[in-house]
Amino acid sequence: MDAAAVCKKSRAAFAAILDCIPGNSAVCQRARMLAAMRQFEYVTTLEAMRFLDVYDPRPRVHELRRAGYWIHTTHAMQATESGTSHVVGAYSLPGPNAPIVRSSRIDGWVQMTLPWSHASRLSDAGL
Repeated sequence: MDAAAVCKKSRAAFAAILDCIPGNSAVCQRARMLAAMRQFEYVTTLEAMRFLDVYDPRPRVHELRRAGYWIHTTHAMQATESGTSHVVGAYSLPGPNAPIVRSSRIDGWVQMTLPWSHASRLSDAGL
């Protein structure tokens, strides 16, 4: 994603979110991340840091997931101020109304059963 894509999202829209939800608390940062994900198709880690004043968005996204929000993570190319492109996380909600998932597993992990031969090797190794 380049500077034109950020302009398409509008820095003014990010600023409006920041103005509406001021503060440095984790609660405020989560609310800004959620508002931006609802407004835009996705929000990258760099956008969250630069425009939403969320210094490290990863824990805020983790906390939103623990609260029941289903947040999809993909990757996007985005340039820093120095002009160097980096692969960064891009967070999005699955639907326009940001549904809350009521599930015992909201972290995206799936418990897999190992075949018996692997399980016996693990127990033999003391694991």
